[in-house]
Amino acid sequence: MSGSGIGVDRTLPCGRTESMLLAHLDGQGPRELAEHVRDCPYCSRRLESMQRSWQPVRAAARTPVELPTGLVERAMETVRGMRSVDGHQPASLPQEGGTVTVSSRATLTLARQAGGDAAASRSGVHLRRCHGGPDGMRIELAVRYSLPAHEVADSVRVEVEGEMRRALGPLAPPVDVAVVDVTPPPG
Repeated sequence: MSGSGIGVDRTLPCGRTESMLLAHLDGQGPRELAEHVRDCPYCSRRLESMQRSWQPVRAAARTPVELPTGLVERAMETVRGMRSVDGHQPASLPQEGGTVTVSSRATLTLARQAGGDAAASRSGVHLRRCHGGPDGMRIELAVRYSLPAHEVADSVRVEVEGEMRRALGPLAPPVDVAVVDVTPPPG
Protein backbone atom coordinates (compact mmCIF):
# COMPACT_ATOMS: atom_id res chain seq x y z
CA MET A 1 0.00 0.00 0.00
CA SER A 2 2.21 2.77 -1.23
CA GLY A 3 -0.28 5.53 -0.41
CA SER A 4 -0.20 4.67 3.27
CA GLY A 5 3.56 4.62 3.51
CA ILE A 6 3.53 0.86 3.96
CA GLY A 7 5.72 -1.08 1.60
CA VAL A 8 9.16 -0.07 2.82
CA ASP A 9 9.80 -1.37 6.32
CA ARG A 10 10.53 1.96 7.95
CA THR A 11 11.97 2.12 11.42
CA LEU A 12 10.25 4.49 13.84
CA PRO A 13 12.25 6.74 16.24
CA CYS A 14 11.59 4.24 19.05
CA GLY A 15 13.32 1.45 17.09
CA ARG A 16 10.22 -0.53 16.18
CA THR A 17 9.48 -1.24 12.50
CA GLU A 18 6.26 -0.91 10.52
CA SER A 19 6.27 -4.65 9.86
CA MET A 20 6.21 -5.18 13.64
CA LEU A 21 3.21 -2.87 13.87
CA LEU A 22 1.48 -4.75 11.03
CA ALA A 23 2.03 -8.00 12.93
CA HIS A 24 0.56 -6.36 16.03
CA LEU A 25 -2.37 -5.06 13.97
CA ASP A 26 -3.02 -8.60 12.76
CA GLY A 27 -2.81 -10.00 16.28
CA GLN A 28 0.47 -11.77 15.54
CA GLY A 29 2.90 -9.53 17.43
CA PRO A 30 4.54 -10.49 20.73
CA ARG A 31 2.93 -9.43 23.98
CA GLU A 32 5.79 -7.00 24.79
CA LEU A 33 5.02 -5.14 21.57
CA ALA A 34 1.41 -4.64 22.63
CA GLU A 35 2.62 -3.16 25.91
CA HIS A 36 5.14 -0.95 24.09
CA VAL A 37 2.57 0.30 21.53
CA ARG A 38 0.20 1.30 24.32
CA ASP A 39 2.80 3.67 25.83
CA CYS A 40 4.84 4.79 22.77
CA PRO A 41 3.65 8.00 21.06
CA TYR A 42 5.43 7.07 17.79
CA CYS A 43 3.95 3.58 17.57
CA SER A 44 0.48 4.60 18.68
CA ARG A 45 0.32 7.41 16.07
CA ARG A 46 1.66 5.19 13.27
CA LEU A 47 -0.61 2.32 14.28
CA GLU A 48 -3.63 4.63 14.18
CA SER A 49 -2.63 5.78 10.68
CA MET A 50 -2.14 2.19 9.56
CA GLN A 51 -5.52 1.18 10.95
CA ARG A 52 -7.21 3.97 8.97
CA SER A 53 -5.35 2.92 5.81
CA TRP A 54 -6.24 -0.74 6.20
CA GLN A 55 -9.86 -0.23 7.28
CA PRO A 56 -11.31 -0.30 3.72
CA VAL A 57 -9.23 -3.36 2.86
CA ARG A 58 -10.41 -5.24 5.93
CA ALA A 59 -14.01 -4.23 5.27
CA ALA A 60 -13.74 -5.55 1.71
CA ALA A 61 -12.17 -8.77 2.96
CA ARG A 62 -15.15 -9.36 5.27
CA THR A 63 -17.64 -8.87 2.44
CA PRO A 64 -18.77 -12.26 1.17
CA VAL A 65 -18.54 -12.71 -2.59
CA GLU A 66 -20.71 -15.27 -4.29
CA LEU A 67 -19.07 -16.74 -7.37
CA PRO A 68 -21.25 -17.46 -10.38
CA THR A 69 -21.96 -21.15 -10.86
CA GLY A 70 -19.20 -22.88 -12.80
CA LEU A 71 -16.87 -19.87 -12.87
CA VAL A 72 -13.85 -21.70 -11.49
CA GLU A 73 -14.32 -24.64 -13.89
CA ARG A 74 -14.73 -22.32 -16.89
CA ALA A 75 -11.69 -20.29 -15.89
CA MET A 76 -9.53 -23.41 -15.53
CA GLU A 77 -10.71 -24.74 -18.90
CA THR A 78 -9.85 -21.40 -20.49
CA VAL A 79 -6.42 -21.39 -18.83
CA ARG A 80 -5.79 -24.86 -20.25
CA GLY A 81 -7.16 -23.71 -23.61
CA MET A 82 -9.89 -26.34 -23.52
CA ARG A 83 -13.61 -26.31 -22.97
CA SER A 84 -16.05 -29.01 -22.00
CA VAL A 85 -17.00 -31.91 -24.17
CA ASP A 86 -20.64 -32.07 -23.15
CA GLY A 87 -22.54 -34.64 -25.15
CA HIS A 88 -19.41 -36.24 -26.58
CA GLN A 89 -19.39 -39.96 -25.89
CA PRO A 90 -16.26 -41.82 -24.80
CA ALA A 91 -14.59 -43.79 -27.58
CA SER A 92 -14.41 -47.56 -27.12
CA LEU A 93 -11.58 -49.13 -29.09
CA PRO A 94 -11.65 -52.90 -29.51
CA GLN A 95 -8.21 -54.40 -29.08
CA GLU A 96 -6.72 -57.82 -28.72
CA GLY A 97 -7.80 -59.07 -25.32
CA GLY A 98 -10.52 -56.50 -24.68
CA THR A 99 -11.69 -52.95 -25.20
CA VAL A 100 -10.01 -49.67 -24.31
CA THR A 101 -12.34 -46.80 -23.44
CA VAL A 102 -11.01 -43.32 -24.16
CA SER A 103 -12.78 -40.60 -22.18
CA SER A 104 -14.12 -37.50 -23.86
CA ARG A 105 -11.61 -35.45 -21.81
CA ALA A 106 -8.75 -37.57 -23.17
CA THR A 107 -10.08 -37.12 -26.70
CA LEU A 108 -10.20 -33.36 -26.15
CA THR A 109 -6.67 -33.37 -24.75
CA LEU A 110 -5.47 -35.30 -27.80
CA ALA A 111 -7.16 -32.79 -30.13
CA ARG A 112 -5.65 -29.88 -28.21
CA GLN A 113 -2.17 -31.37 -28.34
CA ALA A 114 -2.45 -32.11 -32.07
CA GLY A 115 -3.86 -28.62 -32.71
CA GLY A 116 -1.11 -26.99 -30.66
CA ASP A 117 1.58 -28.96 -32.48
CA ALA A 118 0.07 -28.15 -35.88
CA ALA A 119 -0.14 -24.44 -35.03
CA ALA A 120 3.38 -24.31 -33.58
CA SER A 121 4.83 -25.85 -36.74
CA ARG A 122 3.52 -22.89 -38.78
CA SER A 123 5.02 -19.43 -38.43
CA GLY A 124 2.43 -16.84 -37.43
CA VAL A 125 -0.21 -19.37 -36.29
CA HIS A 126 -1.28 -19.79 -32.66
CA LEU A 127 -3.80 -22.09 -31.01
CA ARG A 128 -6.39 -20.02 -29.13
CA ARG A 129 -8.86 -22.68 -27.93
CA CYS A 130 -9.93 -26.24 -28.38
CA HIS A 131 -13.33 -27.49 -27.35
CA GLY A 132 -15.57 -30.38 -28.14
CA GLY A 133 -19.17 -31.39 -28.18
CA PRO A 134 -21.53 -33.90 -29.73
CA ASP A 135 -20.58 -32.75 -33.25
CA GLY A 136 -16.81 -33.19 -32.79
CA MET A 137 -13.81 -31.10 -31.91
CA ARG A 138 -13.36 -27.42 -32.72
CA ILE A 139 -9.95 -25.82 -32.87
CA GLU A 140 -9.71 -22.03 -32.92
CA LEU A 141 -6.64 -20.29 -34.27
CA ALA A 142 -5.10 -16.85 -34.45
CA VAL A 143 -3.33 -16.25 -37.76
CA ARG A 144 -0.89 -13.49 -38.61
CA TYR A 145 -2.19 -10.92 -41.09
CA SER A 146 -1.28 -11.70 -44.70
CA LEU A 147 -1.28 -15.48 -44.22
CA PRO A 148 -3.99 -17.25 -46.24
CA ALA A 149 -6.33 -18.00 -43.30
CA HIS A 150 -8.52 -20.54 -45.11
CA GLU A 151 -5.48 -22.51 -46.33
CA VAL A 152 -3.94 -22.48 -42.87
CA ALA A 153 -7.22 -23.66 -41.30
CA ASP A 154 -7.60 -26.46 -43.87
CA SER A 155 -4.03 -27.70 -43.45
CA VAL A 156 -4.31 -27.67 -39.64
CA ARG A 157 -7.62 -29.55 -39.85
CA VAL A 158 -6.10 -32.24 -42.10
CA GLU A 159 -3.12 -32.64 -39.77
CA VAL A 160 -5.25 -32.82 -36.59
CA GLU A 161 -7.74 -35.23 -38.17
CA GLY A 162 -4.80 -37.45 -39.19
CA GLU A 163 -3.46 -37.48 -35.62
CA MET A 164 -6.93 -38.22 -34.23
CA ARG A 165 -7.40 -41.11 -36.68
CA ARG A 166 -3.97 -42.54 -35.83
CA ALA A 167 -4.87 -42.52 -32.13
CA LEU A 168 -8.57 -43.37 -32.22
CA GLY A 169 -9.06 -45.12 -35.53
CA PRO A 170 -12.56 -44.97 -36.97
CA LEU A 171 -13.89 -43.52 -33.69
CA ALA A 172 -12.01 -40.25 -34.19
CA PRO A 173 -14.48 -37.35 -34.01
CA PRO A 174 -14.72 -34.84 -36.85
CA VAL A 175 -12.53 -31.76 -36.48
CA ASP A 176 -13.50 -28.20 -37.36
CA VAL A 177 -10.83 -25.51 -37.49
CA ALA A 178 -11.73 -21.83 -37.43
CA VAL A 179 -9.61 -18.69 -37.57
CA VAL A 180 -10.99 -16.52 -34.76
CA ASP A 181 -8.31 -13.84 -34.59
CA VAL A 182 -5.87 -12.07 -36.87
CA THR A 183 -2.61 -10.82 -35.39
CA PRO A 184 -0.55 -7.94 -36.79
CA PRO A 185 2.47 -8.71 -38.96
CA PRO A 186 5.88 -8.49 -37.31
CA GLY A 187 7.39 -5.03 -37.10
